[in-house]
Amino acid sequence: MENKTLITYSLLTHLKETRTSDYSSIVELFFPIVKKAIVEYAAEHGITNVKGKNISEIREKIISFFGIDIPLSVLDFILSQINKEISNDNIFAYYNDKSFIINSFVFNDINEKIQVETANIKLLKSDYENFCEVHNYVANFEDLINFICSQKLELIAYKKRDELDFSFHIPKYIATKFKDEKLYKIISDIYLGSLISSYFEFEINTPIADTELLIDTNFFISLIDLNTHEAYLTCSQLFEICNRLGYRFSILYTTIKEINALLSSRIQDFASKDYGLYNEADIFGACIRRNLDKTQLERIKDNVDKQIRDFNIDIIYEARIKDLVATALKSEKYKEILELRNYQQLSALNDTLAYFYVFQKRGDYNYIHEFADVKCWFLNNTFHNNYSGLGYKLHERYQISANELLSLLWLANPSQVQFDIHTLSKGGLATYIAKYRQENTPSINTIKDINSRAKQALQEGQLTEKDVFRISVRMSEGQLTNGEASELAQLPDEDFIDSVKELAKKDDTILSRLDEQTEMLESQKNLLESLRTQNTDNQFNLSIERFERKRERYVERQIYNKALKINKIAWRYVLFVVIIISLGLLDFFKFKILSIELSGLISFVILLVSLFIPFIEHTTVLMCLRFTFNKTYRTSTLEEYRASYEAEFNKLNEEPKKEMFT
Repeated sequence: MENKTLITYSLLTHLKETRTSDYSSIVELFFPIVKKAIVEYAAEHGITNVKGKNISEIREKIISFFGIDIPLSVLDFILSQINKEISNDNIFAYYNDKSFIINSFVFNDINEKIQVETANIKLLKSDYENFCEVHNYVANFEDLINFICSQKLELIAYKKRDELDFSFHIPKYIATKFKDEKLYKIISDIYLGSLISSYFEFEINTPIADTELLIDTNFFISLIDLNTHEAYLTCSQLFEICNRLGYRFSILYTTIKEINALLSSRIQDFASKDYGLYNEADIFGACIRRNLDKTQLERIKDNVDKQIRDFNIDIIYEARIKDLVATALKSEKYKEILELRNYQQLSALNDTLAYFYVFQKRGDYNYIHEFADVKCWFLNNTFHNNYSGLGYKLHERYQISANELLSLLWLANPSQVQFDIHTLSKGGLATYIAKYRQENTPSINTIKDINSRAKQALQEGQLTEKDVFRISVRMSEGQLTNGEASELAQLPDEDFIDSVKELAKKDDTILSRLDEQTEMLESQKNLLESLRTQNTDNQFNLSIERFERKRERYVERQIYNKALKINKIAWRYVLFVVIIISLGLLDFFKFKILSIELSGLISFVILLVSLFIPFIEHTTVLMCLRFTFNKTYRTSTLEEYRASYEAEFNKLNEEPKKEMFT
């Protein structure tokens, strides 16, 4: 998968997270991407007056620039909406025959975000390669991305594939990043963006509701928090959202029997609770996490029926589906599942009943063309890899996992319900980590054998606690696979002890490297922090200087204009008075038109009236005269103006604060 596709995935997640207005379809998230593709198309073909014969040219640009495909019918809709938004053929024109003209077109909505996401992908790749180098693993970034995008691949997989063909260190790396806010956000954005990009695969044209969800054993176990913590969060969120959307939950009587049987087996074998250290998806793993003892687990088992009623889940008793039970037991499907379930009759009957029940509820398949048409699902939260839905289109499958349904609801109901996307992404990724580990973790019997022999060697002083701990960690992470663990368990005592020591020695070498790198990184971190602080101070000081220079220019310009207006008023008044006096003297000495008394009276009245003429933006002419001809008054007035204009500038412009640069 190319980096541009990963950048697009992250970009789509960002666009969905930051969109503030309500919107009716995920399609609207692709508007900025299409706009950017138009800009790139124009740049490639000459910027202005660019003519395109068909929108397939823009589609090709989207594929080449973003690494994703948008169906032509959807692209037609998006371009029509963009054309309406612009409403100016002098900029962009889109015609009924699917041709278009770009005249003067600039969109930079997502340029900066593309740069940010590009840097994020580089950071993730660098961190992963560094992780592999320290642990002496082979770094294949493509495999890491394929693991992150596993749910998208599973949702749209029409052919069966080996979904867990990964090295153990890939899920290990992702698990270590759950608490790293920066890097986990990058991983999460890729995961969620891959789901958004697959939206067009599902043809979800209407909101999904009014559907029956027949829950499986593992979904209920997760709902009562006896699976991983992430599984509990995922199933709880899905249960809440589906109830709000009007979904109906039901459960088969055989599923309740299977739940009770599973809890009974764990209660009887409670002495083996340590198995939960190696398989966190097991009930024992939840017991360790929640610190549950045997009595508390027995109490949970006794309350299963009550909890089902409290959840308002409809129980489908045998009497309601007698004919279906008879059909299931005689079917080839039952024989197939019985073999798959290692001849566990209750488990096989439950799955076969679910299969026939779902298809009966769905009715005529001729009317099911997309995901939203499906009115019944067998809902599970399985971590097993024998998922029979692979090889079929989504709406053709009879079962669906909690993560899949939650993801599809997120896509199909963009503004109806609020989703906790942290739970959505972490739950999905944790599911695939648990799937991998459950597939590769040694069997409970093999783990018991290795633990028993290791503890015996520990008591005899042939192994250290550290040696025993190292081998336990390897089994829990899937690094020591079932086959390798079985071989180890069958070795003679001396060879067994040597092998455990050798494995522990390898881990010690890696840990030593990690310690050295940690010290180096800590030193670099301190240096970077010092440089960052220095850089922050420099940026802040530069920003303050720019702000003050800008304010000074503003104040000087305002004072200059103000002084110019005042001086103009003062000099005009002086000129006016001089003209009046000159006319009076001219009449007195030369023309003798007016009598001395009348001439003097008129001059006096004009002078008196002029003193009270209001001028724009000034109180009186006297103030203007004082400003122009009195230096002391002018200086004090300018200081008042300066303070006033500085306050005005500060009100219009936010002064930089140091926290803005941290």
